[in-house]
Amino acid sequence: LNIFVLALIPILTVLSLLAADSAVTARPLASDSQVGQLVELTSDKVVLQTSAGEQQMELSKLMWLEFPATPPLGKPRVWVELLDGSRIVANSFAAAQGKSRVVLTTGETIELPSRAVHTVRFAEQTPELALQWREITTSMAAGDLVILRKSSMRTIDQKDSETRIVTEQALDPVEGTLLEVTGDIVVFQVDSEKLSIPRGKLEGIAYYQPTRKPLPPPLARLVDSAGSSWLLQIGRAHV
Repeated sequence: LNIFVLALIPILTVLSLLAADSAVTARPLASDSQVGQLVELTSDKVVLQTSAGEQQMELSKLMWLEFPATPPLGKPRVWVELLDGSRIVANSFAAAQGKSRVVLTTGETIELPSRAVHTVRFAEQTPELALQWREITTSMAAGDLVILRKSSMRTIDQKDSETRIVTEQALDPVEGTLLEVTGDIVVFQVDSEKLSIPRGKLEGIAYYQPTRKPLPPPLARLVDSAGSSWLLQIGRAHV
């Protein structure tokens, strides 16, 4: 399996953007790089229009493709992980009636089924919280999860010095059914009770995913200018 790093505007339907007039750099495994406009990209080959004419390269002999990057418009505020392992940094996330909407840090918006989403995190994390997050989101839950961040105060008595008060944080998952996610609240049902939880109280959410067959391995990994990592299945695209 070859992994291709593509510095490009992040979007799931990435192949539709490859028709831009910007120059593409293709780096083969055993020869010099080729620069030109993308003509065709399939699961087997890439074709570039270069100054020396049309050049065709087999993907199995290609190290990576690189596109001019679109700089992010701001720092990410939401981190989304998809069921296929793709990791997206974004400005916002909303969901309702089985559909999710993600606004990327480069300004583009993508829509996808909520069943394709694994987790959504609303806050940056310390290494300690990141470890708790992984343990919770990889557990065998029987329903959707909302994950709260709770703080507590603890007094530490230090010999020959003043008493010190420290703040400790921990993540607390609650199981139920996710109904809606907006910019301000998460609507969540626990048993027969429907709750509207302010997003500021949440570390994030995790969608329940029933056991299913393993996904096919990706043909490429796209790393965009904002740091998102997309696992791609390439079909056939003529530009």
